[in-house]
Formats: sequence, C-alpha cells, structure tokens
Amino acid sequence: MNRRKIKNAAGCIITIGLTLFLLCGLSKVLERKAADMKYTDFFEEEEDFDVLFFGTSHVKYGILPMELWHDYGIVSYNLGTNQQFLPTTYWQMENALEYTSPKLIVIDCFFLSLEDLVSTSAHDSLDAIPFSKTKLDALSDLVGSGENGYTYGEFFWNYSIYHNRWDELRENDFESTDTDTKGGEYIIEIESGPGLEQVPREKRLEGDTNAVIYLEKMIEDCQRRGIEVLLVYMPVLAWEDSPMEANRVYDIAEQYGVNYINFLDTDIIHYGADCADDNHVNLAGTSKVTDYLGQYIMEHYDIADQRENEDFADWNLDYEVYREAVDADRANCESLDYYMLFLHHNDYLTFVEINNPAIWNDDFYCGLFESLGVNPEKITNETDFLVIQEAGKQVDYFEKFRESENSIISKSGMIQIFASESGNYGAYLDGEELFSVSGEQGQIPEIRILIVDKDTKEVVDQSCFSKRTDADRREASRIFIKKK
Repeated sequence: MNRRKIKNAAGCIITIGLTLFLLCGLSKVLERKAADMKYTDFFEEEEDFDVLFFGTSHVKYGILPMELWHDYGIVSYNLGTNQQFLPTTYWQMENALEYTSPKLIVIDCFFLSLEDLVSTSAHDSLDAIPFSKTKLDALSDLVGSGENGYTYGEFFWNYSIYHNRWDELRENDFESTDTDTKGGEYIIEIESGPGLEQVPREKRLEGDTNAVIYLEKMIEDCQRRGIEVLLVYMPVLAWEDSPMEANRVYDIAEQYGVNYINFLDTDIIHYGADCADDNHVNLAGTSKVTDYLGQYIMEHYDIADQRENEDFADWNLDYEVYREAVDADRANCESLDYYMLFLHHNDYLTFVEINNPAIWNDDFYCGLFESLGVNPEKITNETDFLVIQEAGKQVDYFEKFRESENSIISKSGMIQIFASESGNYGAYLDGEELFSVSGEQGQIPEIRILIVDKDTKEVVDQSCFSKRTDADRREASRIFIKKK
C-alpha cells in the first residue's frame, strides 16, 4: 500500500512538473519579445556600462550606442522604451543599477507634465527584469493600486495575458532575441514640419507632478551613488506641452547642479528632413543626436575611450554585425528619399552627381541636402557635383564637373574628372577610380551617389536614382523600424 502511494505521489509530482515545464515554455514563446529584445544584451554584458540612457521612444529611436562605441569608444546601453512615464523610468533605473555601475546616466524628461505612474506599455519595460525585491517594490508602487488595470499576477506569470497570442506568432518568436544594437533602434521615414514654436524661458510647467517627483528621486539616488546625471529633452515635432516641460527642466538641472541639453533649443535637427513622424526623429536625426551626445559626453565627463580595452573586444564584433544590418537596410532602399537618410555617417565621403537640376527647385529634396550640410546659398542650377564629408561637416561644390579637365583639390583628396568625345566620363580620387560611365543617354541617371570609406578610399556603395514626385512619395510612404 505504501509503495503504491509513493508511486502515485511520484506520478503526480512528475505530471505537475512536466505541466509547469510545458507552461513555462509556452509562456516564453507566447510572450511579446519587446522586453527581451531590449534587455538581452544588457543582462549578458559581463563588464560595467559607463553610460546608460533612459527615457521614452524618443531615446529608443534617438540614440545609437553602437555608433557611440565606434566613434568615441563609449560603452553604453539604450534603455529607452515606448511610451514610458518617468515613474516607470525611475524603477527601471533602480532595477538596472543592480546589474551594472555606470559613471553617467542620461535621462530624457519627456512626459514631465503627467501624473500617471505607468503607461499601457509597462510590460515592455518590466517583463524581462529578473524577479528581485526591487522588482517587487516597483510593481507594488506602479501597479499595486490597479493603475491602468494591471495586476501583480500578469507580471509574474505572463501566460495569463499572452496565452491567446497563437494567431500572432511569427518566426522571430522562436528565435534568439540578441540584437547587437545595445538597445538602440532607428526609423526610416520622413515627416516634414516647422518644428515647435519656442516659448520664453519663464513660461514653464508649474507644480510638482508625479513625473517631476520621480525625476528628482532619480537624480538624488544617482548623486547618493556617485553617478553623474545628464538631463536631456529629445527633439520632438508636435507635442504642445514640450516647450513648457523643457523649460521646467532648466530649473531642476540648476537645483541639483547637473547638466542639461534641451534639443528643442538647438539647431541640430532639420525639422524638414530629420523627423520620422510627429514624435520621433528618423535615422538622419538619430545620427545627429547620437554624434552630438558623443562629443558632449567626452568633453564634459570622465568617460574613458574603451576601444583599445581588451575587456570590450567583442564590441567590435557586435559593431560589425550591426553595420552589416544597417548596410542591408540601405541596400533595400529603392527611393532617393530614404537612401539619403543613411548618408549621415562620420566614416563616409559621399559623392553626388546631379544630372537633373530641377532637384534644386524641389523644397523637399533641398531640405534633405540641407540636412546633409549642403548650403543652399552655394547652389546654382549648374551645380552638378558635391563632395559631402563626415556627415556634412565639410561640403565641396562643383559646377559643370564633366567639362573640367583639371584636377580638383578637395579636403577629401584630389578628384580627377575624365571625359571623352564619345561621351564616356568618370572620376578618380587620389588616383583610384570612383566610377566610369558610358555616355549613352539611357545610362546617365538623374542622380548618382557614391559612398566612399574616408580612410581606405574604397567605394562602399554606388546607387542611381530618379527624383520622385510628391504623389510618388505619398504612395511609397512606409516605415521601417530597425529591429534586427
């Protein structure tokens, strides 16, 4: 009898164990992968991050840690999450600091006027964080009162809310969530607009909202831990409360003696070309914001250039994987509009041959070129060749370049143009051929773009385009979000 009871008990234990194992496996497959994609590289990093970025999707799609690594040797992670309110950001930071000890934390202050503790995207922020007392405290504070209809159980047992996702499953639900981007993503889309109307500095958000209270708690905790804080207000095209929120942050920064970058108060972003929609920058804007922050961080904080540190040798491999994915996205761009967003890179020399001068009468394309550093006052209808260096830091302008038989000395090197009576023409850079073209009418594109590595002088890519009409652009308009 005892033996039978033991056998039955063992059978029950095994059945329960297998059931739990199966449910855990199903829960992992069925849950949305946004949180895992955001956190996987963060939790797997053995060394400390020097810089952490926190905030909303403005940060998520606005800062590229892999470019900060490549250009400045900054070891950073982007923890920005869609529609994340500052109280949730506070608890995200508290949990993150249990796994790494950064020297600097950068906090975006968007949504400063809100009283809500947590948005409808809380799972994107909290699902992947391992269970701990800090996570329990976070859930008690953020959802303990039933805010936004959340319950404790759904954060501890995801199967309870994801069990009906069978019809939504895709191939990536069964694949690794490692992204090699250190949390950064970008958007390929263009939304033109005038930008937000600036308001006087004294016109600012009044009163201590929950967002203000939790932002101050973040700063105070960082200062207790000896971590530097940089406050930012990321670029935004059309959020009416933004100027007053951004102005309030000046007071908070002064109160705590921390630095503050209000991107709304700078000319870094070209609002006619660098925005993806009303709330986010596109890849061009992301590249500019990332580069600006890289320079600012290296100038104002004691952050080491880790590119020669063997402890971070694998970051170079991650960068190669990341750049391969970016190059693949660029290769998939069939329109000049989207292709130009990929030209904002410090490693590039960009050669632009223009055989359709009508482009200079198109405000949309003029805006894209101006975003790349091209000065419209230096353009004439005869400007047909541009050399854009290091993401627009230097631009050389040429007119009737195919008629020139002499060498052209630019800061990128010696450019030699050749042309024959048969109409064949081409260009050399420092004695190496850039391109050679048959002069037959059908082979001369409206616009030719060559991307050249500034160090090796090797051609990275060559593409030809026709200028599209406004109707074409509307029909082809679509969004690509970088989620490798």
